[in-house]
Amino acid sequence: MTRQRSGGGRGTAAPPPLTRRQVVAEALAFIDAEGVDALTMRKLADRLGVYPTAVYWHTGSKAALLAAVCERAHADMELPPVDTERWQDWLRAMARSARVTLHAHPNIVPVLASQLQVTTSSFPLAESVLTVLEGAGFHGERLTDAYNTTIGFLFGFLFGELSAEPPEADENWTSDFRRRLDAIDPATAPTLAANLPTLAGKAFMLRWESGQHRPMDSGFEMALDVLVAGLAAVLPQ
Repeated sequence: MTRQRSGGGRGTAAPPPLTRRQVVAEALAFIDAEGVDALTMRKLADRLGVYPTAVYWHTGSKAALLAAVCERAHADMELPPVDTERWQDWLRAMARSARVTLHAHPNIVPVLASQLQVTTSSFPLAESVLTVLEGAGFHGERLTDAYNTTIGFLFGFLFGELSAEPPEADENWTSDFRRRLDAIDPATAPTLAANLPTLAGKAFMLRWESGQHRPMDSGFEMALDVLVAGLAAVLPQ
């Protein structure tokens, strides 16, 4: 049983028992609002109105709780039905759904990047992607390679897009970074300097805001085009 803090005297109805689902949901809400680094078992217990031991009882260690949070967020991804559209269209729909899910919970990206491959909630995604790619014509080792290409592209792009700004990224840091970009020497980086107006703030390694605040929509769509076209180009004949 979980022990909840008393909120009143005689005649006060006892609160309903705490569940693991509630703990995980509240942890995800906390991370969404304040980030992974701010989460402690005591703070989570305070939000739930219970003692920290109740949180530990339901989830075990903090590492286990974070794994459960990742599973919860990953399970929210809506997969399109398999065999209802062309494999190219299915991959696009799946990738866009995954992006919507991660944009809804960007603060878990640092944890999800290391948890994705070891959570059972990833099995439905793996099964669906493999089924679609096999139906497209990939088999054996080529199926494995096509699957890794798809998953690696998708989550590699999303983890990069949603990576957080550096801890020191205040107004001074942003102004200094933009000033250094503007001062790029055309003699040493002519292409970068010539295209800086369209690159600055929008391209990997040349931006000062995370995709949480400035989504990279057109880049993602172009990458999807390249992924689908590339897979089609290497389909076994």
